[in-house]
Amino acid sequence: MDYHVKARVLEGKEKALREAIETRALGKGEVFEKSMQGAMQEARVSGGLITFYETCYCPSPLEQEREYYDRYLEILETQVVENRPPLEGESLREYLLRFAGENPEIFSWRPSRTGTGRGPAEPPDLCDNC
Repeated sequence: MDYHVKARVLEGKEKALREAIETRALGKGEVFEKSMQGAMQEARVSGGLITFYETCYCPSPLEQEREYYDRYLEILETQVVENRPPLEGESLREYLLRFAGENPEIFSWRPSRTGTGRGPAEPPDLCDNC
């Protein structure tokens, strides 16, 4: 089921959220890891309110994902959606960098290799003999 989610970053957790997304620690090792990472890369912020889409098949919305999201976000609303209209606002990436006063050009997020904009790009293979 697809959900439209509204949330706010918990006070003082902006840097930790950015690091969890950049290092791909958010949802690491879980079946929903790529979906969660993709949701954060596509998330938008307007007036301090974060909106994103998340796919979840749990009996209650984001039941398993909440273990990770609740470390950084206050989930305000989840609403079932049939389709995913474009989200409005600045990217979560830009928001977190602006909040931290950092240069967006040094941030290492990359678009998906599939070209769909969904999910993180796979890290490069750094070892040819592994």
